[in-house]
Amino acid sequence: MNRSSNLCLRYTSAIQLAIVIGLTIAGCGQRRNTGETAQSDSAAEVGYLSSIEEWRAERIAALTAPSGWLNLAGLYWLEEGANSFGGEGYNVIHFPAGTTAMHLGVFILRDGSVRAELNPHAEVLVDSLPLPDVQVRTDADGEPTMFRRGRLEWYLIERNGRVGIRLRDHASPALREFKGIDAFPTDPSWALPARFEAHEEPQSLQVPNALGYTSEQSSPGSLLFERQGREYRLEVMGSGEDFFIVFGDDTNGLETYGGGRFLVVAAPDVQGMTVIDFNKAYNPPCAFTPYATCPLPPEANKLALAVRAGEKSYSSAQH
Repeated sequence: MNRSSNLCLRYTSAIQLAIVIGLTIAGCGQRRNTGETAQSDSAAEVGYLSSIEEWRAERIAALTAPSGWLNLAGLYWLEEGANSFGGEGYNVIHFPAGTTAMHLGVFILRDGSVRAELNPHAEVLVDSLPLPDVQVRTDADGEPTMFRRGRLEWYLIERNGRVGIRLRDHASPALREFKGIDAFPTDPSWALPARFEAHEEPQSLQVPNALGYTSEQSSPGSLLFERQGREYRLEVMGSGEDFFIVFGDDTNGLETYGGGRFLVVAAPDVQGMTVIDFNKAYNPPCAFTPYATCPLPPEANKLALAVRAGEKSYSSAQH
């Protein structure tokens, strides 16, 4: 038995992959040429297509939610010392025109610790409370301290040793004008069986990001899959129920976002098998906003393959 046939047999043994049996792998086992089999295949395909539509609907709901990426309105890096913020004027940090005209307060950064002194007349809520003076948690602490005034919400993030204000505008034009994301037609042949190959010890994966920095992320192993007779490998991150993958391919910058795309893949079964479903390849936040800080594909995950599946490039003017 050749390696491709072995992949077929191991794939069919995984319960979570049953929906794409017979749709994604040619010649996977013996099949009866009966009307019952054809009807079963048709039902499986309809079910699979429906599952992708449901996934896309959930994706859009998350993207447009209050915690989604479309309402980001600013990212402002703090300097050591006092950083006044609010409307234009004497503030060091200016929130977008039309969102507020007031001086809202000062963030004081000292040796990585941040304190907020807020303008008592600005009616800013801190974690839903009117607190004029507070020690601030960043997203590195888990749940960050949330500030809100009217349509605006902001909190502090930490990236590569820097601290910044991430601003949301819940009346954002980008959110108001959003009409969806173009995607390739769903193609079950892009739901590919993959074999997990664990590293002897978790390896350090060098992952660049949109800020121009590189961070080290732990990779427990890689997934091997085949497409049109060639084998490919993707390094994964995560160690729980799901793996996270940042990958690039030959469509980037042409049909898809130039900074690569993301995938979430179920952890392998007891036989080390899972499915990489490229129909669920999705754009990183940086495809929608300049105020995100996205990982880019590591060198090991730049595929010499045109993956014409999943989300295409996004433009707010494309619809």
